[in-house]
Amino acid sequence: MNKTLYLKQYYLKNKERFIAKVKLWQKENVEKANKKSLKWYYNNLKQAKEARAKWRKEHIGYFKNYYQSHKQQAYKNSMRWRAENKDKVKLYRKTTKLRRRAVGFITKDTIQRIYEDNIKQCGTLTCYLCGNPIKFGDDSIDHKIPISKGGNNDYCNLRVTHIICNKKKGNWH
Repeated sequence: MNKTLYLKQYYLKNKERFIAKVKLWQKENVEKANKKSLKWYYNNLKQAKEARAKWRKEHIGYFKNYYQSHKQQAYKNSMRWRAENKDKVKLYRKTTKLRRRAVGFITKDTIQRIYEDNIKQCGTLTCYLCGNPIKFGDDSIDHKIPISKGGNNDYCNLRVTHIICNKKKGNWH
């Protein structure tokens, strides 16, 4: 019998023993285990991502349930991280303010022109992403090419969409 085939069969028969040994070794050698795990992860990135995606599909709602039952701990961890990474928090706040501020440069005339042209073209206010009519108050302005990807606030780069469609699109173009 082939040696690898024999080892596989032996492993399958004694799987629980092997898993218990590995877990014990990992507890005793945390640093080595982490290094070994990271090394494997980066050498097998595609396989690792596929395994993670499969696990998430099989355990839908796991993270939501975990968060619900560990809210206070998650909040404490978040506050601790923010205290340790003040520079990252400041940078994030600065960039999000810049992104939000960019919308303010669109003039009222440009917005009115976008809405009027949309109605002339379609007969009613229509989402350019999904093609369905937009109810009053359910509309937003979308950048065809997002500002984060080099777009601007010119008339030719702006369209009317549903708020939901705009959020789903995110910064894709």
